[in-house]
Amino acid sequence: FSIYTIPSLLKIPLGLAMAFWHLVGLKPKVILSFGGYAAFPVVFAGFLLRIPVLIHEQTITFGRANKLSSIFASKIALARKESIKYFPEKKCVVTGNPIMTQITDLAAKKKMTFPPTILVTGGSRGSLTINNLIKPILPKLLGEFHVIHQVGPMDFKEFIEIENKLPEALKTKYEVHSQVDPTQMGKFFKDADIVIARAGANTVSEIMVTKIPSILIPIPWSFEDEQTKNAMLAKEFGIAKVFEQEKITPERLFKEVLFMAKNWDYFTSRVRRKVSPDIGASGRLVNLIKEYI
Repeated sequence: FSIYTIPSLLKIPLGLAMAFWHLVGLKPKVILSFGGYAAFPVVFAGFLLRIPVLIHEQTITFGRANKLSSIFASKIALARKESIKYFPEKKCVVTGNPIMTQITDLAAKKKMTFPPTILVTGGSRGSLTINNLIKPILPKLLGEFHVIHQVGPMDFKEFIEIENKLPEALKTKYEVHSQVDPTQMGKFFKDADIVIARAGANTVSEIMVTKIPSILIPIPWSFEDEQTKNAMLAKEFGIAKVFEQEKITPERLFKEVLFMAKNWDYFTSRVRRKVSPDIGASGRLVNLIKEYI
């Protein structure tokens, strides 16, 4: 509770009124919610207007908005079967996590490129923790790899300055981006041989679909320790190594990247015949929506 709590609570009736206004005007046949605080007023208003509500839970645990919304949902689509215990079981169906076709259409690499390409991403806003791990070892990484680095808007200026100070031979092997249009992520995954990332639900899904050997550093304070559980799913699938952010150092990260590059064939061979549970998830979710139209 803080000084911002009361103003935030006062926004709830306004959000509900706006949700009613838009739903009455749009007259949708069905509502599909992926959670988030802004979604709940729409879900609740839809329920009162007797519009079928479907929710999709992307994580291996649950989101608070989806947990509350589940009371009013006609059906609950789950990315992972492990989430069933958090929701009314009779409403649940496991669909997998829908992934963009730019990702699902990528064929898994059979050989590592030379020099190998590392994709470093901390999610849409970047990761200060990952950036701080990369910063001291960046010249050494560029001596061995091509690096695509999505740093986020907060660190972008600093890493542009770092890039400008690199020797020309290394500068050509480094791509630094503030944010990446999600529709362009397919290009980066196509080029990547190794991924260093947080462990958000979508990131883990994309790694498992593309079967790119990955080093995952989960956010330790995520709700219900969601990211660690997501990361362990990728580890159990066979395509990732998972490290706690409190225990990994820049030097350890560098050694792990070298190890993964040296053993790239081993990591990819373990999952070559495996099929990600997210393949076909979009179609399954669409078919579920059609049942209510």
